[in-house]
Amino acid sequence: MRKGFVLTMDAMLALIVATLFLTMTLYLVSAREHENDQYLYILSQDLLTVADKMGYLSQAADSDSTNMSDWLDAMPENICVNATIVDEEENVVWEKATCEAPATYVLGRRAVTSGGKNYVSTARVWYK
Repeated sequence: MRKGFVLTMDAMLALIVATLFLTMTLYLVSAREHENDQYLYILSQDLLTVADKMGYLSQAADSDSTNMSDWLDAMPENICVNATIVDEEENVVWEKATCEAPATYVLGRRAVTSGGKNYVSTARVWYK
């Protein structure tokens, strides 16, 4: 009787350990996808921040988009960007895409003021 009880407890402990191992493995595999999205979000925010600090967003809002276009063309080859600047009335002032947009992407936004007007710049970023 005692020997059967010990074997049952041993089997239950092995089942619990196997379940924990499988759960942790699935969690780590799914966490990598989230990290990629987080990287793309940080990239979109950094792209807009640097473009704003260098004055490229204000220039693009004022119809001089040469620097902003060159800035987007300098992105790494495996990264695609669709950048847009919209005015207060939600009219698209400037837009450029480096690739055709997929169904899923990461979106970053930044407010810009140029010539007394407010604009919202967006950067949709994804992997090729």
